[in-house]
Amino acid sequence: MVADSHSLFRAGLLALAERNLKVSQVAGVGDLGGAMAILRGWGATCLIMLDTELPDLHGAEGVRDIVANFPAAKVVMVAGARTTLGASDALAAGARGYVLKDRADEQIAADLRAVLAGQVRVSEGERKVAAVSRVPANDVGPGLTQRQGDVLGLLADGKSNKEIGRALGICEGTVKVHLLAAFRQLGVRNRVEAALVLRGPYGQHLLPGFPDGRRVGVAW
Repeated sequence: MVADSHSLFRAGLLALAERNLKVSQVAGVGDLGGAMAILRGWGATCLIMLDTELPDLHGAEGVRDIVANFPAAKVVMVAGARTTLGASDALAAGARGYVLKDRADEQIAADLRAVLAGQVRVSEGERKVAAVSRVPANDVGPGLTQRQGDVLGLLADGKSNKEIGRALGICEGTVKVHLLAAFRQLGVRNRVEAALVLRGPYGQHLLPGFPDGRRVGVAW
C-alpha cells in the first residue's frame, strides 16, 4: 500500500514496489483514510508506505493509529525535504522505516527489502542511521538480565555511563560491559540504535514500567 498526496511520486513508488518487491497486490491512494479503507478489505498486509505530509495523517498520531489497526504490517514513512514528522517520532509511534524521497530508486528498494526482512531503516538529512535489527519483544525480553535491564532503563532516562554507574553502585567499566551485552541481545551496535528500539512499541516489553513517561535522552 502506498499513501502519498503527490500523484507522480505515488505512481513511482507503486512501480518501484511492483518491480522490486515480492508482493501479490499493490494500491495507491492520496490520503490515510483511503488507505485504511482499502487495507481493511485486504486482510493480511505486509508493507504500508505513508507520506509524512498526508493531509489527514496528523503526525505521529496517524502512525500510531495505522500501526494499531494493522499490527502485522510494516509501516515505512516517506519524507520530502521539508517534513513535520521526524524519524525519531515516527519510529517511536511504531514505524519500521523512514526514507527520503530524494533517494535513488535502488536505495529506496533496498531499504524496503530490509524492512520486509525485519530490519529498521532510517535516513534523515545527510546523517544515515544504519539498519537496526528489530527482534520481536517476546524473544528479546527474556534474554536480558536484571542488571542489563537496569542499565538500559537508565540509558533510556538519558544518563551517561558515569551517571549509570553512580546510580547502580558499579564502576563505569562494568556499565560498558553490561551495555555491550545488552546491545548484542537487542541486535544493535550503539546507544543511538538502542534508543530507536527502546522508543519503539517494543520498549514497554523490554523495560518494566517503560510506558510510564520515561523517554530516551539521545541527541540526534
